[in-house]
Amino acid sequence: MSQARTARERVCLSIVQKNLLKENKMVGCGSRRQVRDVKVLAERNPAVAPVGVWVESGEECQEHPAAQALLTAEFMEETRREKEESLRRFQDAVRERVSQQAQLRKQQQLIRSYQTVEWEGKILQLTTKAVHRPLPQTNVFPSWTYAEQVICSPSSHSASVDGTESSSSRHLTHNVSKVRKHVRHRLAARQTVQDGEDLSQLPGGRWKISPARNKPESHTWKDQKDYTERGEEDVEAEDEMLLGQHDQPLHLHHQQSKTVTFQNDMIYEPDRTASCTGFTTDYRASQVLWPHENQEELKRQRQSQFLMYRRHFMDIEREQVKEHKRHRKHIKRTARIKNEKEHARKAEEKKMEQQRQQEEERKDEAEREYLILERLRLDEEEEAEEKAQRRERTKRIKESKRYIQAMRALMKEKLEKDKVELPALCCCGDTFWDSNPETCANNCIFYNNPKAYAQALQSVLLSCDLKEGGQYSSTWKTSALDFQSHRK
Repeated sequence: MSQARTARERVCLSIVQKNLLKENKMVGCGSRRQVRDVKVLAERNPAVAPVGVWVESGEECQEHPAAQALLTAEFMEETRREKEESLRRFQDAVRERVSQQAQLRKQQQLIRSYQTVEWEGKILQLTTKAVHRPLPQTNVFPSWTYAEQVICSPSSHSASVDGTESSSSRHLTHNVSKVRKHVRHRLAARQTVQDGEDLSQLPGGRWKISPARNKPESHTWKDQKDYTERGEEDVEAEDEMLLGQHDQPLHLHHQQSKTVTFQNDMIYEPDRTASCTGFTTDYRASQVLWPHENQEELKRQRQSQFLMYRRHFMDIEREQVKEHKRHRKHIKRTARIKNEKEHARKAEEKKMEQQRQQEEERKDEAEREYLILERLRLDEEEEAEEKAQRRERTKRIKESKRYIQAMRALMKEKLEKDKVELPALCCCGDTFWDSNPETCANNCIFYNNPKAYAQALQSVLLSCDLKEGGQYSSTWKTSALDFQSHRK
């Protein structure tokens, strides 16, 4: 160790000397540069020093191998210590997580056990509706026989039990301890622990136990209403009865008081042997004195419980099957009713659609018939009107022809009598009488225009100065006016 210390000191001294030499060199260079700068005024400019220099120097002194080994050992020790510290922190974190998970699993197990107990109680209540008959008032734990009640008397405190416990008694003791722990967990979850002063004034003590209510009973049949009201209360009372008995060995029951351990809390309560004579006895003594009877009773109880639960679950399964059948029948019935309603609705809609189509076709046919009849009527009216117009036109033409012929004949007779020659009315003929609406050219004014021809003849007649004078002309005017009125 002394050699290692001296080697370390030599290394430190060498490093310090190197640093001092470097500082002295830097200070000397700076002072010379300042002096040179002060002296230079009329000389040439000073030389420019380089900005940086790369210097590689060899190791001036080699460290001792012992010092290097010591430094390496210290470095490895520090590294190992850091790794151990990190490993310790990791282990602590893992332990904390594992403990948290364990607590969480315990809480979940407690919740599941409590839910299981509640579920069993609910099964007994729900299956009564399916059974339709009174159910037996059963206990969750084995009931006490007459022999056990005899041992549970106050005189049994002075009795001593010889010999070892049998396997059946150990098994029952284990079951009782498990039941006690389970009930304690349940009570802890419900927070039933209160102050001792308030609980000491209650009529039933801390656990609200009364001899009349907590008297041990075997399988008794009660009505359904009393079972639903008192089922949970009886289960709690039987659990409390197990808690009140055999928490300690026989030689500790001679004391005047006892201590009950509950969730790491020590609760001191007085002995109630005077009020409850059957609750502070040694259960193992009864197992030694009457082992076969107790085993047969337990066997009968287990068998009865098994049969009861089997009957309950069979009833539940039967009800489920019946309910399933009813549900299927209901689904089939509703589906059938829906199909029938759907078919009826579709048939009604089809019928209404056919009626609507028939009504539309009837309306269209009636409208077409009406249009046809109206068209025929209009055609008949038009034909009748055309016929009337043709008749009227032919009649007028005939009248105009007769009038023109009569006028020509009259004028010809008059002109022949007077021996007067008239010029031609148009270029279609050489004489006055050659002009005729039927024979004139198509570009003549009198072509198919008997009205103009009649007016021309009338004007010619009016211009003629005949012997009769006014009488004849007035007669002629009257006849011409009558002819024009007829034409109109």
